[in-house]
Amino acid sequence: MCSLLTEILKPFYTWGDIFPFTDIREALSFCRHKKTGIAVFILDVYLGKETAFDFPDKISEKFAWAAEDAVIITGNAGDDVVNMCIASNVTHLLENLTGH
Repeated sequence: MCSLLTEILKPFYTWGDIFPFTDIREALSFCRHKKTGIAVFILDVYLGKETAFDFPDKISEKFAWAAEDAVIITGNAGDDVVNMCIASNVTHLLENLTGH
């Protein structure tokens, strides 16, 4: 899924770089060492033992708007996921309605 999203976004995101990660620890390390700037974070709801809602909090020192700049993706946006988005100030949620 990460590779697919990267390929879909490349033609549209022409003013910067796309950095895909499948390991949350690697992504956190990258963000913590990256110069602060404009960023959009596309996150799967479940990131191993953590959730997408943990990620913005952990990089908010460098990326203050990380929650507002996050897009959460999920296969099932039940009430719990929607409520977590609201509680975490995440305003972008994409749900795969096809079940794939």
